[in-house]
Amino acid sequence: MKTEGSFKNKDAQDIIYRAFLPERPKAAVVLVHGLGEHAAKYGYFGESAYEKGMAFFAYDQRGHGRSDGPKCHADSFGDLVEDLRQFVEIAKIESLCDEVFIVGHSMGGLTSLLFSIKYGGGIKGAIVSAPALRFMNSPSGIEGGIVEILALLCPSLTTPNRIPFEYLSHDTEMINETKDDRYSQRVISFRMFTEAKRSAAYVLGNAAAINVPVLLLHGTGDKVIDPAGTKELFQKISSGDKEIKLYEGLYHELLRETTRQEIIDYILGWIAKRTGR
Repeated sequence: MKTEGSFKNKDAQDIIYRAFLPERPKAAVVLVHGLGEHAAKYGYFGESAYEKGMAFFAYDQRGHGRSDGPKCHADSFGDLVEDLRQFVEIAKIESLCDEVFIVGHSMGGLTSLLFSIKYGGGIKGAIVSAPALRFMNSPSGIEGGIVEILALLCPSLTTPNRIPFEYLSHDTEMINETKDDRYSQRVISFRMFTEAKRSAAYVLGNAAAINVPVLLLHGTGDKVIDPAGTKELFQKISSGDKEIKLYEGLYHELLRETTRQEIIDYILGWIAKRTGR
């Protein structure tokens, strides 16, 4: 069964979500999308999870898709983590399943890692794709200082996201779909950017607190987020059940790459091995 719903976060914003609900699911997968994305882009992931007997939940993060909030903005990543905490509880209630695994991509991967540090006891595992830990092109020096000032004075003011579409995936169909998608956004607020950098430093400095099962994924051809950050994270995570998979030559959006079904199947297989059902 495929459903849609909404919930109000702590800031009284309406957050839209969709779910795929099989009978008696063996696990519940909660997807956390990246910057400028939205839940509907990952319907094919939900269908794959459903076919494997797993519930699938995906929400439009605040400021994204059909959810409330200034475009591509959050005052802090702590706010995003609290939204995710609420959504994980909704997933448990609607699926009648406590075996929840979060899957986060890029910015959503960063949020998922922060969640795992603070609320890891509430999930069975985390799968993280190209987490936003080391940016390939980040303002520094005077330019970086100006960004910090704007983040303080005009936090929700946005700047264009100039990452070329061709850096995201080798799949031209997926690229064209993103270009034509009216819910996809090509901006980021100054506060969101500076908070992402601070949060990335926090994750790398506190990765030893992550003790849930973790699967890290990254394409070696990523021109947006440096795979070196994911490798560093892997070394610092204390969990006794951790794995890193590097996909040779693939770009930033692994879940929208030409080999996405292979990657999704691997993720679902990894989850299946860690469920009690």
